[in-house]
Amino acid sequence: MTDFVLAHKIETFCRIGCSEEERAFPQRLLVSVKLETNTQKAARTGDLSQTINYATVCQQVREIGAAKPWVLVEELAEAFADQLLEDFSLAIGVHITIEKFILPGVEWVGVEIQRYRS
Repeated sequence: MTDFVLAHKIETFCRIGCSEEERAFPQRLLVSVKLETNTQKAARTGDLSQTINYATVCQQVREIGAAKPWVLVEELAEAFADQLLEDFSLAIGVHITIEKFILPGVEWVGVEIQRYRS
């Protein structure tokens, strides 16, 4: 059985872009996180410590994004995945989607990555 803890379209503001000009001001990003885990123990006990707290996931995403200027969304996605897998020992894997709203005439651009604990 595979279970997931989800945080869909976390709004965050990051200095991100290939040029210094693009990184000059924070840009709005939407980040979706899907953490693979087993929720059975939490479901049976009602114990938050037996699952992944999605409020903490959202806070982590915002803190990581604001920590420094980023050049590529790929770089930021890896940072999210690495940190979330490190901080949440109950996570088996993580799927990250980043939506960036920078190109005219395009709803959004971005990346999706999936990483697993080694």
